[in-house]
Amino acid sequence: MMLSRSLGYGSYRFVVRDISQLEPATVLSFFTRDDNGPSREMDIELSHWGEVENKNAQYVVQPYFVVANTLRFDAPGGTLTHWLVWEPGQASFRTARGG
Repeated sequence: MMLSRSLGYGSYRFVVRDISQLEPATVLSFFTRDDNGPSREMDIELSHWGEVENKNAQYVVQPYFVVANTLRFDAPGGTLTHWLVWEPGQASFRTARGG
């Protein structure tokens, strides 16, 4: 789903019931995006990227190839809540168990 207007700065969260049974090539992504000018995107992505042994979650601020802009981690099974807090000049990400 893509929104037709910007929601701007704020605190955003989404709850996922369980990702432990996702197919390895499946990608679930929650992101901001601005196509005007250079890539300006922030993502919470849930996927093994086609390889079962890969970590299954990551936070990314574009450009992704800057090492400090990507944090990969293993998200456990069960209900998880993911947050993106976006403020002028900074963004923070968080994932916690439960809804």
